[in-house]
Amino acid sequence: MEYTTDKWLVLFLVISAIFVTGCSTTKHLKTNADVAAKETASPPGMEDLMYRIGPGDSLEAYYYKDYANTAKYKLDLEDKIFINVYNHKDYSREATVLPDGTISIPKHGVIQAKGLTISELDAIVTDLHRQELSAPEVDVLIVQAQNRTNEFLGSLTSGDNSGTSKQIKVRTDGVAVLPVIGSVALGGLTIAEAQRLVTRKYKEVFNNIAVTLSLDKSAQLYVAVLGEVRSPGVYSITSPIVLHHALALAGGGETTADLEQIAILRTGSNGETETIFLNADTIDSWESNQRNNNYVMAGDIVFVPRTGIADINLFIDQYVRKMLPFTFSIGAFWTLGSAN
Repeated sequence: MEYTTDKWLVLFLVISAIFVTGCSTTKHLKTNADVAAKETASPPGMEDLMYRIGPGDSLEAYYYKDYANTAKYKLDLEDKIFINVYNHKDYSREATVLPDGTISIPKHGVIQAKGLTISELDAIVTDLHRQELSAPEVDVLIVQAQNRTNEFLGSLTSGDNSGTSKQIKVRTDGVAVLPVIGSVALGGLTIAEAQRLVTRKYKEVFNNIAVTLSLDKSAQLYVAVLGEVRSPGVYSITSPIVLHHALALAGGGETTADLEQIAILRTGSNGETETIFLNADTIDSWESNQRNNNYVMAGDIVFVPRTGIADINLFIDQYVRKMLPFTFSIGAFWTLGSAN
């Protein structure tokens, strides 16, 4: 189930109510050592800043024949070949790769052919015929190939077997169902990671098909900016943004905002939620966040606390997480659940 803007509003009201009732003091206390340690932790790599697939996303998968390594083409089921043994017509014959991946050759019966290149099969047949022939000369030629590939591509499109595209929807559990290979867990992966995974799985079935994935429509390009800001709410973004940009979207901090220990709640690819603390109190902190790749990403919750919260970690754990009637899912989507 996709998390709509209305549910973001519910989330906002819940956190706002908790925040108002849970904070009564206005005395400003400095960031504790635990927060400072988090602020100086190693910044995420650029891979972490790339778009990660989430529930509700729509992907486009483009399938095409891989002609990049024709010399390395590996024989597949239903491929037809001709084995020519020079000056020995009795040993020369046409063969089809059977469903079990084998072919039959004179004098030696059944041998495995699926997955072999032409040169590999040529060498095997030559070695076998050395048992009864002196210096046999063997040529293996492809008569007809890629039948299964053509049938597969033909099932996805009409008439054109050179390539086709298909819309893929990511379910709420982060799994996408693709033709032939079935369910593949894509949630939390970058587009490049997903493409490598999908291609590898298709290569296990079709050795000459390549797949290109692209993001057709994202369902999670939103961030929530809550707490002590002038216009708390949910905002659309097109890419990772710096913390000061996120605050600007919400009209900036209130006079009661503690900008030295802003909490970023983020769900990782493993489904677990982490809390990252950043400082946005000065121009120097702005430049530092940019320099250290401390960005706000789609699906993040930016929580600006009120001055006077002695232990921001404890507050986040007890009030924002444990009392929140939602459980995290990948990206900017939520599912109803019970409080911890």
